[in-house]
Amino acid sequence: MISTNRYDQFPSSHKAMFHFVALLYALFLFAKIPSINAQCPSGSVALLHNSRCVTNIQCQNQAPGYICYNGVCCSDGTDTVSTVPYDGYCTMTNQCRVEHTKCLNNHCVCDNEYAYSGQACVPVIKNCGSNEVSVGGSCYRKVSYGFQCEHAEQCNYDGGVCSDGLCRCANGFLFDNTKCLPQITTATCRQPNAKVEIINGVVKNCYNEPCAVGYFCEFNENFNNGQYICCGSDANDIYGIIRLLPGTDKPLECSTENSCTYVNTPNCVMSPRYGYKVCCSTMIC
Repeated sequence: MISTNRYDQFPSSHKAMFHFVALLYALFLFAKIPSINAQCPSGSVALLHNSRCVTNIQCQNQAPGYICYNGVCCSDGTDTVSTVPYDGYCTMTNQCRVEHTKCLNNHCVCDNEYAYSGQACVPVIKNCGSNEVSVGGSCYRKVSYGFQCEHAEQCNYDGGVCSDGLCRCANGFLFDNTKCLPQITTATCRQPNAKVEIINGVVKNCYNEPCAVGYFCEFNENFNNGQYICCGSDANDIYGIIRLLPGTDKPLECSTENSCTYVNTPNCVMSPRYGYKVCCSTMIC
């Protein structure tokens, strides 16, 4: 190393040359050092201070929002979110790359009700009973028209919808005892609120066959050059709400008229559908 005394003895021109050579050497060394930022994904910035790492937790201890990427602590920017594969090490859920995964115990695993197929997390399909249907990973009882439901899939007939907690037909459709059919009728009843009974898209002629429960036979001189038609309301449309046993789909059985002490279901009535007395919101269940 050149001492200060000897350095001062050099002429000014030599000192300038020495400084120039030193600067070139420094630039050469700097060019040899790879950029730490270049080791991070696009849009991410390296944590320059002591940024070398092996695990994500090392970066998290230095600065929240940084992850270990290629041995460097990189900011968890928009382009670096979801970089951890299934079962990979993580510290937060948004690092997990596979859809429907979460960070649990520092590993990317499938969400509840999902299972890993080897490539993706797919919904778990439960083996429901023959009288049940799977909806959102849970089993629900299949029901007929007019029965209580939570999902349309429970309605065990074509065209069923779950409306106001009961299996019905959509507006413009009528139930023919097996399925929902488009309502095709030009017949009208004497009572404005009454409905015409339709079977397989055809107005029932009550001269030849009896009306269903809830309907009454009347003559309509303006329909089909004069025809007997069934008017009224489908009995299923006037079924009340039944009180169920807690946590089940089974109706609460009652015995006497005053045994139902519930505000919404105060009536103890015989239910033809269940074969015993139940607590009902109306007199028909």
